[in-house]
Amino acid sequence: MMTESLELVERQSGESRQGIEDAESKRKFFAAAGGTVFAALCCFTPMLVLTLAAVGVSAFTPYLDFVLFPAMAIFGTITVLSWRRWRASICVDAPSPAPE
Repeated sequence: MMTESLELVERQSGESRQGIEDAESKRKFFAAAGGTVFAALCCFTPMLVLTLAAVGVSAFTPYLDFVLFPAMAIFGTITVLSWRRWRASICVDAPSPAPE
């Protein structure tokens, strides 16, 4: 009786831990995707140039490509890796088909 209750508690805590890991993977994926979208917007639209001009530091405009393209590549890589981790954590929870 005691071992059954301990096994039940261990199983439940493992399930909740897996749920927390799923939520953390999902949160990391959306954060990386947001960074990728922001870097892409700054690279391919004049949004950042207009913002720098409005603030009065448009002298940094020629150097934006040295920062934004590597940032977009890094965020893109992080997005792909976090998406794969999130999908792997979801697929682990899926029940496997019963053998026939």
